[in-house]
Amino acid sequence: MGTYGVMSGDHEVRCDYEKLRRDRLLKTRAQMKKEGLGAILVFEQDHIRYITGTKIGEWNHTIRNRYVLLCEGQEPILFENGSAIPAKRLLSPFIKDIRPNSSDMKGVLPPDAGGVQRGVDEIVSILKEHNLQDAPLGVDDPFFSWVDALQKAGIKVVDGQQCMLNAQTIKTPEEIYLIEMSAAMVDAGFYNVLQAAKPGVREIELSSLMRDTCLKLGAECVHNAQVTSGNRTFPHPHDVSDRFIRPGDMIFMDVVCDYMGYKTCYYRTFMCGKPTQNQKDVYNTAYKIVKDTMDVSKAGVMTSELVKLWPSAKDVGYDNDEEGFLLQLCHGIGITHWAKPAILPGYSEQNPIPLEENMVIAYENYYHRNGDAARIEEEAVITKDGVRTLTRFPMETLLTSWDW
Repeated sequence: MGTYGVMSGDHEVRCDYEKLRRDRLLKTRAQMKKEGLGAILVFEQDHIRYITGTKIGEWNHTIRNRYVLLCEGQEPILFENGSAIPAKRLLSPFIKDIRPNSSDMKGVLPPDAGGVQRGVDEIVSILKEHNLQDAPLGVDDPFFSWVDALQKAGIKVVDGQQCMLNAQTIKTPEEIYLIEMSAAMVDAGFYNVLQAAKPGVREIELSSLMRDTCLKLGAECVHNAQVTSGNRTFPHPHDVSDRFIRPGDMIFMDVVCDYMGYKTCYYRTFMCGKPTQNQKDVYNTAYKIVKDTMDVSKAGVMTSELVKLWPSAKDVGYDNDEEGFLLQLCHGIGITHWAKPAILPGYSEQNPIPLEENMVIAYENYYHRNGDAARIEEEAVITKDGVRTLTRFPMETLLTSWDW
């Protein structure tokens, strides 16, 4: 499909948001039926958006005091922060049933304030209204207080997280389009970051530049713009610091950009200055790992085949797979940053699954030798014949900021 403008228009069909919302709800309903759920109660903000097409500010991602109840055969009910309800009714008319939430403000309000109990009483009442009080209720990522109160009310609470993640595994054309739009914003950010990576520039400044670029292009949020340079590249800190760049530094950067709810997971590695032979070898090995893995990927290939192509944790300086967790992996990407399938050493060999058409996979790796380390990540759509790559910033050679 490629990419078009950020704005919707009357003169072109770019992303059909009405179809996007309809398809996501249909997929959720189908997965609920497959897993035998009478209803599902979701607190995770990405899952709420998947079912309802509504969102609120990033501050609510950790507080999780909005929630949605979807009963078999019924329309979703959005339990919203009270003061946001008039705006949602005005701007999100596709959600017909919006009610005030009942919250304990992530435990800030004590149990005797009764917030959770009022919420549970309303959920139970709705389940009884639809004769679903004895059916399994899937709950995705709740607080203990909610599970405890639901179980005391006689509700059979089961794992709803798997239901939501399974529903999201195969992407629709609209979802793929939004993931690629998000990746295109990061393409532009890497171009600006590479030009700015000069001696004396701090990692946090490069992170800020990436965030600025993506936001100006229309991103809703940049959840992560992690920059790691020089002697910080091994061991991998998974963070950004105020270290300033020096000549001869390898630099790798990971970006989780969010456009219309759809995320990236996108690494690139580059240089400040002329690379040594060791740095070239490290980079070329990292590139080969990604390329070889993508080259064998297509619908029907078992995930265990991908893991065979990767170096072990010991090969890159770590003691075992547990300590090397997150260095070599592939994972789904979509409305959640980590989506199914998860392809990991120490797991996928014994638990292989086939790749399927229209999965979107993030291929990420890490390679280290003699103090230098590189990390590269591509995003691609699985097809019956191979993959279609969504991330376009060059990775074939180790680029240096001194040439830009």
